[in-house]
Amino acid sequence: SQAGAAGTADQETRALLAGRELKAARPGLLYMPYSFFSTSQNWYRAQAPFNTNQHADLWLRDAAGRPLNGTGGRPGVLGPGLPSQGVGCEGHLYDFSQPAAREFFLGTIGWCLSSSTCDSLIFDEVTWLLAPMTIGDNNRSIYGALSPEKHRAYYEGTLTAVAMTSDAMLAKGKLPIYSTQAHLGLYP
Repeated sequence: SQAGAAGTADQETRALLAGRELKAARPGLLYMPYSFFSTSQNWYRAQAPFNTNQHADLWLRDAAGRPLNGTGGRPGVLGPGLPSQGVGCEGHLYDFSQPAAREFFLGTIGWCLSSSTCDSLIFDEVTWLLAPMTIGDNNRSIYGALSPEKHRAYYEGTLTAVAMTSDAMLAKGKLPIYSTQAHLGLYP
């Protein structure tokens, strides 16, 4: 298969190759790859640079100024991690209160926007950015870590990032799906 031959290709290329194969086998299929909305992931070529010190000014920080990241509940390399379900959320969180962070994030989905294979993107970890929630003993809210001033700016910036992402995707005829675990119901 083309996807198997991609081997060491970046995640975006592997996703598109897999999507082409699936659509060839099932022409009516809507192909909806998955991406985190909150956290930059090192396995996505376009997102990995966000985790370098070059972009440290765009990382979301707690009230003490430490970068927040999603590390599966373990302390981050440069700051505290967020409680997680133990998934590989190793990247730093985008500080959506900053326009430059929103623009950086929007640039990470270009691979889907420019592809006829990608019909949609499922953006995970969106709803917990907007509303504190608890799953069992797992508090998924980041707002307790933010200063009160940052809390409001981050909330508004996240809504703006959602609007920008929706506009970009809909303009290309693609469906954005925002979720925190609700997308699991889409899978057979």
